[in-house]
Amino acid sequence: MSFEHVMIDLETLGKTALAPVVEIGLVEFNLKGEIGAKYHALVEPNFKYSKPCFETIQWWMSQRDEVRAKVFQKDFRITYHKMLNDIQDFFVYRKESSIWCHATFDAPIIENLFKSYGHSNMPWKYNAVKDIRTLTFLAPEVKTKCKGMRHTAIDDCLTQIDYVCAMIKTINCNNN
Repeated sequence: MSFEHVMIDLETLGKTALAPVVEIGLVEFNLKGEIGAKYHALVEPNFKYSKPCFETIQWWMSQRDEVRAKVFQKDFRITYHKMLNDIQDFFVYRKESSIWCHATFDAPIIENLFKSYGHSNMPWKYNAVKDIRTLTFLAPEVKTKCKGMRHTAIDDCLTQIDYVCAMIKTINCNNN
């Protein structure tokens, strides 16, 4: 089985490239919707190179208790340094992968952290990032059901993978 794509989802305390990360999910997949390796971590937010947003913190406070409990549990948090090393390790054999995310959100946050922590190379190619929002513009009729718990990184990755695969299939069918 071949996996040419990786979905990224971050849960953060902000909405800009400087948003503090509290959870990360990476899931490799193919356009048939088959799932490969996964990476998940809860991250200890560090405010040295990031800035929280009060409105985002308020938004988190309005989310369901079980979501907050999962994303903000105290145990098993890793540092940004460990997260960045883990991301590099995940991409060692996936350098040619297409990276899917909300391209103006997740990728810039990760790229900012890599630069801020002195990493000269990104774990993916400069032109690898693909945008889910562009697909939703091109295939607005496609809907998908949430897999698992919304606003948790791995479950959001799995939902977004279903969505991307369905939208690409719809776009391809409409063009034939």
